[in-house]
Amino acid sequence: MYLYWTPGGYVLAVFSLLCFVMFYCVSLYRIHINEKISAPVCWVQLSGPAVVLYGFTIFSQPGSDADNFAMLDEENKERFYQIHRKFYMPIQHILFGFCMISMVSSLYLLKSKWKSFREKEFSPAHVSFCAPLISHTNAMQAYRSSLNKFSLTHPGTPFKVSFVWCLAL
Repeated sequence: MYLYWTPGGYVLAVFSLLCFVMFYCVSLYRIHINEKISAPVCWVQLSGPAVVLYGFTIFSQPGSDADNFAMLDEENKERFYQIHRKFYMPIQHILFGFCMISMVSSLYLLKSKWKSFREKEFSPAHVSFCAPLISHTNAMQAYRSSLNKFSLTHPGTPFKVSFVWCLAL
């Protein structure tokens, strides 16, 4: 929607972020409290913030052809980068934090439910372990790309080095 009607895309993004925060917190609480939830379901929560982070990366590009032409002017281009450093990147950092919380939570829940999980016969539901991991990896790559594009921090600084280590885990 953002590429066809930019203001509508912004409204939808704000609504999506609001819904994500509300439902994610409830989901995270529920999977840690309810013992009956299976390991695959707990693992699927890994994809929640990853999908939102990856979807939000569409805002790292100009919204329309007119915006693309405006980027040819150096002043407009600098303004575009300024706005993205001020608004877009903090949201990306917060979503990255949610992704890390989900990763730790999913690994913890998988470990805590492993005993009952390994005794179950294989079912098609176990394939659900693949999609969240791929989604999470895709989101981390998108975040890294945004960080490299908009960050004024030079490569080799402690922040960027620790980020690469975080991704390697």
